[in-house]
Formats: sequence, C-alpha cells, structure tokens
Amino acid sequence: MEKRTSTIWKLNSTADEIVSYLSDKFCVFAQGEKKYTDKEKKDYGLPQQFEKSDLLDILNIRYALSLQAYQKYLSVTVAKDVSDETVVAIMENQYDISGVDIKQDTIRVYEGGEACSSILGYTGTISSEELKERDDSKLTINSIVGKSGMEQYLDQVLQGRDGKKEVYVDNTGRTTQDLGVIQQPRAGKDVYLSIDVELQKKTYEALERKIADILVQHLINTKTFDKKGVDDTTEIKIPIYDDVGVKTINSFAPISMAP
Repeated sequence: MEKRTSTIWKLNSTADEIVSYLSDKFCVFAQGEKKYTDKEKKDYGLPQQFEKSDLLDILNIRYALSLQAYQKYLSVTVAKDVSDETVVAIMENQYDISGVDIKQDTIRVYEGGEACSSILGYTGTISSEELKERDDSKLTINSIVGKSGMEQYLDQVLQGRDGKKEVYVDNTGRTTQDLGVIQQPRAGKDVYLSIDVELQKKTYEALERKIADILVQHLINTKTFDKKGVDDTTEIKIPIYDDVGVKTINSFAPISMAP
C-alpha cells in the first residue's frame, strides 16, 4: 500500500517536484545526504548554481542513460548538431572519456518547405504496432519508415535494405574486433511527383494570409470578452491584453490589408 501511494504521488507531482526528485536520484547536488563542497565543485568544474535550462538538460541525459544502465553496449544520443570545436575536443580526448563518441548521421531535406509538407509527409522510427502489422523481414525495431503523406503511401517503393556489419564490442560499446560487412546496403527506388512546387507555395501563402486576416478580425485588445450575449459564433472575439498581444495585432495588421 505504501508503494502504491508513492507511485500516485509521483504521477500527481508538479514540475518542480519531479526535478527535485530526479536531482536527488541522480546526485546532481549531493551524494546521499552529503552535499558537494566548494572544492569538489571546483575540481569537477561544477557551477555554484545551475540555470534551469542546464539542469533540465543534465536530467534528460542522466535519465536517458539510466534507462539503459544494464545495456551499456547501446548508445544514447546526448547532443545533436554539435559544433566543429566540440567534435575536435571529443575526438582528441577519447582516451580520457571512454564510451563517448561522435557519429555522423543523415537528415531528410524536403523541397517546398511547409507548403509541401502535407503532401510529402515525413519519416520516423517504426512503432511496435507498425512492425507487427507489416510483418516484413527487412524491417527491425530501429527501421525508419514513412509516417504520413507520400512517404507513407510509397514507403515500400522508397524503402531500401539496411546493410549489416559484424563487430565485437566491450561493455562500454567500444569496438574490439571488426569482422567486416556481411551484407551490403541497397538504396530504395526513386519517385518523381508531378507537383508544381511554385504553385503550391503561392497557394500556401495565400491561405496563410487569409487565415491570419480572419484571426486579426477577431482579436481585440481587452482583458475579457463576454460571449453570453453572442448568438452567432462568428462574432466571438479573442481577448488579448498584454504587450505580446498588442505586438501580435500590430504585426498582423499589414497582412489584413494585403490585396
């Protein structure tokens, strides 16, 4: 019963309570009941006080690492889009920071931006439900598949085959023996669409202006709006009374006057 109450307390905790709980769990400010001394903070390069954003980043990393505490051969991504200086610093000091490595990855770039996003869709890691439903021997729990739009509709055409490489690693994930490639990767097929990108962009911009125009017409610079006496929902206004609201109204005003 005591354990059950503890679980309910965690589910109903505030953000500050969760941060405090995780900080204690991962020994951010103290080791048990013993707080870190000024000398220890200086020796390990710890600040006297963490900014909230820095503390959240630390807790995110420590939590991700804790989920794989007994599977040290699995890597955890702690940062993306790092600078060249960071890459150099890590590569030069790999001997002293065992288990930390830099890996290059590819990203998908879509022509047309937001204007074509609803058509092209996007990709993501396959879910367990999708993996079971598709029952494809080429797919694994780490496979990237189409999630919406043409990416999803033409996924089996675009989907290639992953390569395989056999290696031996130690308990920190470091490669101790490379047995080489046992299966070469194979790219998927190319698909050409008949979308007029420029027309799509112009249509998207016109629709965006129209929606912004409708929004501006319903914004009013006041604290409250009484909708009890309004029968027509199109007459309902959106009250905004702060600096941000005033700036929003002013920034949208030229759009409402656009032809």
